[in-house]
Amino acid sequence: MENKVSYYGQALGVIVAKDRKTANEAAKKVRVEYENIEKVNVDSYEVYKNAEKDGSLEKLVVGTYKSQPNKSVKIEHTISGEWQTGGQHHFHLEPQNCLCIPTADGLDIISSTQWMDHVQNILSDALMLPANK
Repeated sequence: MENKVSYYGQALGVIVAKDRKTANEAAKKVRVEYENIEKVNVDSYEVYKNAEKDGSLEKLVVGTYKSQPNKSVKIEHTISGEWQTGGQHHFHLEPQNCLCIPTADGLDIISSTQWMDHVQNILSDALMLPANK
């Protein structure tokens, strides 16, 4: 099995422990060795081109919108050209982290998300608890 680091901050493993102290001690014992280190490419257009070449680019649905002007509207100027915007390939800029803190009446969950109610509902379903808990 080939293990490859794809992005900065990528999780390489999980430590499960009975308490924070044990988890921290276990984390100190983790050693990671890297091979075949490539230069980081921070040019988004180059990353996009490389992903097209190696086949890892998700195919986006691209369409053209055209409409005919209302005949009663007088058009004095016409603008033509090309405008390009990329898809929302920014998921790698939003590392997903979650901190669960046991409390007397359940859990306090701190999640790095832009969609808080969705996370709340998913956790509610997964933990079989009412969403307000």
